Amino acid sequence: MAKTVLPDSHLILEAVDRTRLARLYQAADIFSIASIHEMMPIALLEGLSSGLPVSCNDTPTLRWMAGPAGHPEDISRPGGLVRQWLRLLDRDLRNDLSRKARTHVENTFSESVVLGQITAMYRAVLEARS
Repeated sequence: MAKTVLPDSHLILEAVDRTRLARLYQAADIFSIASIHEMMPIALLEGLSSGLPVSCNDTPTLRWMAGPAGHPEDISRPGGLVRQWLRLLDRDLRNDLSRKARTHVENTFSESVVLGQITAMYRAVLEARS
């Protein structure tokens, strides 16, 4: 479809070597994931870590993951993804969301935060057993 609709304006990359991913993210203006449902896409965290604003479907998981760096919308409805992209044409909005992306991912998904949550959960379980 991209070849037909956007013959000179698209690039589809397949089987990209992981050592090249950081540069690809740095070259992007936004991170967009067009899945209707996702469990917890690592690629979204990689985009956030690179300081990219997020375009995604409005599901509880994706909304939580994108946090203040995204404006999720129901992309199962016609034009939903395009509406997000049109909003993200605003450079000031993108810059604001970019600043929020890195902070959000560090405060929510960094190793120290997640390990602290796991440890707290184990402590709560052990305390409940006593």
